[in-house]
Amino acid sequence: MSRRLACVILCVFLVLLTGSSILAKTITINFATILSPGEACVEAMEYFKQLVEERSNGRIVVNNFPGGVMGGERDNLEALASGALEMACCGVADAIFYAPEYYIVELPYVMKNREHVRRVWAGPVGQEVNEAIRVKKGIRTVAVMDRGPRYLTSNRPVHKPEDVKGLRMRLPENTVWMETWKALGAQPMPIAFPEIFTALQTGMVEAQENPLQTIYNAKFHEVQKYLIGTHHVLSVYKFQASDSWWNTLSPDDQQLIQEAMEEAAEYGNKLVAEGEEELLRKMQEEGITYIEVDIDEFRAALAPTLERLGREFFKEGLYEKVLAEAEDL
Repeated sequence: MSRRLACVILCVFLVLLTGSSILAKTITINFATILSPGEACVEAMEYFKQLVEERSNGRIVVNNFPGGVMGGERDNLEALASGALEMACCGVADAIFYAPEYYIVELPYVMKNREHVRRVWAGPVGQEVNEAIRVKKGIRTVAVMDRGPRYLTSNRPVHKPEDVKGLRMRLPENTVWMETWKALGAQPMPIAFPEIFTALQTGMVEAQENPLQTIYNAKFHEVQKYLIGTHHVLSVYKFQASDSWWNTLSPDDQQLIQEAMEEAAEYGNKLVAEGEEELLRKMQEEGITYIEVDIDEFRAALAPTLERLGREFFKEGLYEKVLAEAEDL
């Protein structure tokens, strides 16, 4: 064999070896959330892990970090923005922190029902919100999932809007929500999620609000007397990715991850829908008293405030666009 031929064969071998090592390169997805194991969001993350690892034949590895072990929602979002974290499951905190003019999607009582929520997020408004945050902060929304209505819990009974007056309640860092509850006479306090249980237990606050599954898994019902069905916000989870990391993926891997996340979100939607009645039953068995309120009475009491907030705090025309999605519902 000539020296030239041997060099050619060696070069071809090295090219093939390099190519196969690239093809075999493992991708690691670190996936964080503040939500606890057992929540539908975390179950959806586990299902996503299963789908991705199976479909990639183990080439893509997903490491899930629930329970706030990688910090609060702001920490997770900042890590996505910087590229230090690949994926996270959050609420709509991205809009609160980085694009408050788009936070109309969780203005209390603006959504009529779950179908209205889905239409908004799947339609032009949802696309505009997600794209604005991607461009501004480099955080990409991969899929959206139902979180269910938010309930009030309290150590004193609330039957009517006027019963909220003077109520010391925990709220997230959210100006619009604080303005809403202040309009009913509440005294809101911003407290980080991991500190809520202790704040309730010690009496620092006497009330909080969250989706039913969050209340149960975080055991807030163990330090509260009343669960009130205010349904003031119909919440969603957003499964999000670092855009800088996403852009390093091949189109095929992007598609694999996108499709798996959308399937996992649908799986989570089923868990939320099936679990709500069971959670209500469990919490009542464990000692909390459930109060069903007239939601329309709360909506009417807040109507002037909500219309003002809808027009003053958010991008012009967005309030009307959201309402228009429910015209036939």
